[in-house]
Amino acid sequence: MGVWWGSGCGSEMYPMVKPGRVPSKLSPFQLTRYVPYNAHAPSFIPLLSAAGLKDGSNDFLDGKPAWRMFLYTQRFEDEWENRLPFFVNEVPDLPCEAQVEDEIRAFCEGNYYINPRDAHAVQPVTLGVWELKTPDVRIYGWFIQKDLFVAHVLESAKATHAPGVGYAHVTNIANAVNRHAQSLPTPFSSQITKVSLRDVLTDSH
Repeated sequence: MGVWWGSGCGSEMYPMVKPGRVPSKLSPFQLTRYVPYNAHAPSFIPLLSAAGLKDGSNDFLDGKPAWRMFLYTQRFEDEWENRLPFFVNEVPDLPCEAQVEDEIRAFCEGNYYINPRDAHAVQPVTLGVWELKTPDVRIYGWFIQKDLFVAHVLESAKATHAPGVGYAHVTNIANAVNRHAQSLPTPFSSQITKVSLRDVLTDSH
């Protein structure tokens, strides 16, 4: 997903595909945007506040409609403000905050995703937890339905890959995400427990 490397604006090395254009040969660093989901607000949107959730789908789209929906919890917001600024970025000139903003923009614009490079289910799959990825940050949450993600935890990629402890740390995060999801009222407690990105995202592989 090229927006990681260009803060949403593309570059000569990783150009962005213009809306409506279907590239003849897809680059793994190009936007595809040729299968518009054009997500409409579900009927439960008025219930978000009571469930402690917020809708961030249009926060970085400059007025354009979201093709997927990105909701988030209070914990996600707190970690964005209090932890994310201290994550170390390995990608030069692209702070972790910018990486997450670009990831949310890419997700909501309907970018093409490849498993496991861009996102994948977290083990054990029965927990219904998914991971969205930037080079230096991981976003953990769950899918209420296809193309509708709820973000709950932010973590540095380095922490999830730490020798000897990374796997256990991710498992603890997945358990925390699952517990929170199950504490919410219907339909927000619904979780897709599949392994294929095609089960949770339109335009994925």
